[in-house]
Amino acid sequence: MAPPAKSDDASCNASKLKTKPCATVHANPIRPSTGKTLHLGPRLLSFDEVTDEINSVTNRQVTYPPISSDDYRAAATAEVGADFANMLTDLMTEILDGRNESIGDGVQRALGRPARDFRDYCKSTAATGTWA
Repeated sequence: MAPPAKSDDASCNASKLKTKPCATVHANPIRPSTGKTLHLGPRLLSFDEVTDEINSVTNRQVTYPPISSDDYRAAATAEVGADFANMLTDLMTEILDGRNESIGDGVQRALGRPARDFRDYCKSTAATGTWA
């Protein structure tokens, strides 16, 4: 994909995400047939905060360069074609428009324990050498 351009599309770039470390998700595969949406994660993180957490344990400088929806669509189209790029862009725009900025108790309800914090996930993953 082409390098991302600087964006003024604050609604997408400033949104915070619910984080759910892979180990938590894999420990509890959630089946669509339940008819319920589980909101996972103990805190909301922006892309910049996610990269800060990763940087704090890897001695690397991972960054999140914001990109406008139009620039993302153009770059994705060059890689995967217009139909898939349009679907991805629409999906990401909806995910990042702010409506998903909420904390839930899905992990607690599903696993009977609190959700694992992304910081702890980063520390344990870095300790494995995977990110070395």
